[in-house]
Amino acid sequence: MKISFNWLSEYIDLDNFKSNSNELGKKLTDVGLEVEGIEDQKKAWENVVVAKIITKKAHPNADRLSLCQVKVGAETLQIVCGAKNHKEGDWVVAALPGANLPGDFLIKKSKLRGELSCGMLCSEEELGLNKTMDGILILQKEDLKKEESLQEGKNWSDYKNLSDSIFDINITPNRTDCLSHFGIARELSCVLDKTLKKDFPAKTISDKFSAFPIKIEKSNLNLGYSGCVVKNVKIKESPKWLKQRLASVGVKSINNVVDVTNFVMWELGQPMHAFDLQKVNKEINIRKAKKGESLVTLDNKNIEFKGGELIIANESSPIALAGIIGGLDSGVNKDTQDIFIESAYFSPSDIRKTAKVFGIQTDSSDRFSKGSDSSILLQALNRACELIKDLAQAEVEKDIFYHKPPQINNEKINITQKFLEDKLGYSVNMKDFDKWIKALGCQLKVSSSESREVVAPIFRKDLCQPVDLLEEYARLNGYDKIPEVLPSFTGGPGKHNDYYLQNTRLANLCKNAGLLQAINYHFTNSIFQKEFLEFDLLHKTKDLKKYSTYMGGDPVSVLNPLSGDLNVMRLSLLPGLFQNLIHNYNHNQKLGNLFELGTVFNKQENNYNEQNFLSLISWGNKETLWDKSKSPLVFELKGRVESLLKSLNISFKWKVIKDLNLCPDFLHPKRSLALQIRGKLVGYLGDLHPMLLQKHKIRLNVSLAEFNTDLFNLAPTICDSNILTGKYPSVTRDLSVLCLKTLLSEDINQLIKKVAGKDCISCRVFDIYEPKDKEKLSITFRLVVQNSEKTYSEEDLQLLQANIFKNLSDKLGVEIPSS
Repeated sequence: MKISFNWLSEYIDLDNFKSNSNELGKKLTDVGLEVEGIEDQKKAWENVVVAKIITKKAHPNADRLSLCQVKVGAETLQIVCGAKNHKEGDWVVAALPGANLPGDFLIKKSKLRGELSCGMLCSEEELGLNKTMDGILILQKEDLKKEESLQEGKNWSDYKNLSDSIFDINITPNRTDCLSHFGIARELSCVLDKTLKKDFPAKTISDKFSAFPIKIEKSNLNLGYSGCVVKNVKIKESPKWLKQRLASVGVKSINNVVDVTNFVMWELGQPMHAFDLQKVNKEINIRKAKKGESLVTLDNKNIEFKGGELIIANESSPIALAGIIGGLDSGVNKDTQDIFIESAYFSPSDIRKTAKVFGIQTDSSDRFSKGSDSSILLQALNRACELIKDLAQAEVEKDIFYHKPPQINNEKINITQKFLEDKLGYSVNMKDFDKWIKALGCQLKVSSSESREVVAPIFRKDLCQPVDLLEEYARLNGYDKIPEVLPSFTGGPGKHNDYYLQNTRLANLCKNAGLLQAINYHFTNSIFQKEFLEFDLLHKTKDLKKYSTYMGGDPVSVLNPLSGDLNVMRLSLLPGLFQNLIHNYNHNQKLGNLFELGTVFNKQENNYNEQNFLSLISWGNKETLWDKSKSPLVFELKGRVESLLKSLNISFKWKVIKDLNLCPDFLHPKRSLALQIRGKLVGYLGDLHPMLLQKHKIRLNVSLAEFNTDLFNLAPTICDSNILTGKYPSVTRDLSVLCLKTLLSEDINQLIKKVAGKDCISCRVFDIYEPKDKEKLSITFRLVVQNSEKTYSEEDLQLLQANIFKNLSDKLGVEIPSS
């Protein structure tokens, strides 16, 4: 927030800091009001001067340019100008080499079409002023005060009386009492132990307001509202002092009435609004908007209400979005004669929610949404009426409307010397504590020599418990007084959380497998998530509850989303990873492997569930100069998953999803697998559905996988007794079978393991050969067996092989190739 030193000096004596604004900035920062920067206006306008055009002639090499000889003091410089509105004898503003204009526009000597230009003649916009004329700014002699005179070379800051220092202060959300010049002055009066120069009397309350009815719906009683009618207003340009005050904080002047409302807000922190009384139509109704109603705002944007937003309306339609922005039609303009001045208090939650819904951020909404001071409505109203009466020669009605804001009674806070000393780590003088607390405007009662009872002022809503008073004392007394001594630690470091350890290990294994980690928001776009997870060309109804623990749940909606793209909690990590893929693919990254570890959320009836998931996604095919082979990407991803599970000593089993109704919509129905651990289905792996690839115009193979890592804890370790090195040697035997292409190799593999029994150490597909008979395949399995009591003889192996072939033939119908 911008604060003007000159403006601030109207409320508190700051003469000691006139020549050293940095010292004042340090004091503000030391007490928690962080000054992020100080702009010295004199320095900002260095090398920008008042000048007089002596001669003007055409540029020899350009029809649209002119050569001007400009007197800038003791010397006359040549400046090339492209404007058409100037002539010889005009007084102008010249930016000389070295000047830095608003927008970081650095001026230097340069040649324009072969002619040297020693600066620039400035327009109003280039000087940060409102545009009132085309071309460059021509200074009008008659607009100056009598005691002022135009002088060549006079600094622009002196001519405009720009001798201010502007503080850019970062006000924390809890310090709404400092969102004004008077609020900062009040804080400084405490810090510097100086009295305030000014007080602001309240407008006298009257019960006789009868200008027109003002109605407040019963559902909106959590607000305060005051207003006054001002008649015969003369709308005109604001005086120089008012425009200067507003310009110092970056607010453009509009007219005298609107400028007064802005001035009071920056002075006292109370947002104000002025309505054209004729457009009020003799009724103000503070109510909730109806669905379908609309309003054209002051910035000429049309907003349509969804229903439930707090608005100010006349008898027929909305005229303002309460606490945020006024309506264009009811605003003050040059034809306005009578006005209604509003000073109100609105519920912070109402304003914050509505401002976010419509994406409207104003100085008014910022103050209301953080919680304005409900006790100054009448002071602000009185101040605005007095200024308008003076600046617009208006008549202020005596009777006002006043609906008292909700009663705010700050609770008594009990605090002891022991509490202060225990937390701060040094001895506390309770007299110093009393001094600072009283200076803040708190009511103080001395309960005993070591305890106090404190009641905070209404404008300090952030003071509600002992630790708040401790913080106030610490910052005002000086953080530098806290001893720089580290506390002693007697215990050892705490044990890491099991979830953290598991995730760290999983992340490291994934990185070692060549995957990069992605971290996405827990929120996502409901439409994109639904289109991805429930992608179904045939619109079939699927019972996904049987397949995975979360697929049957409903998404959890976010009540107050940051944006429309983040309006639900994620059901899965895969939509986020897929968006990462799309972004990389659109930036010509045609090969990638990503993983994400995180939580997913769903709602089932009245229960909210949170689960830990691991998701992986790969796209593109790696191709080197020597290796042109293109193995299916899904096998590479499957290999990575198997390597990860084996590193975790997890016994697992892949299961082909035979029932297409149990296959997630986004997976290829013929290229997907389910992962089982101890009979539980914990996730899936497969290729992305080709229709999804086509929809997003991705011309690469994409494979993905997702697993519920909470269920990894159910897994037994692979290190069983039959895997340990035995006394007798293991034996390897290759078994070849001829089977139909429709038969799953996994079914054959499982039957071989079952027949081999506990002696089976491993069995895997070793080779696949496709003979001339295209309907069948020859598959070779490599079986490794080991007996714990004896060495396998050739006779034992022949017997086992015959038993395996018989079971395969009888149960699966496979053929045994003739040797």
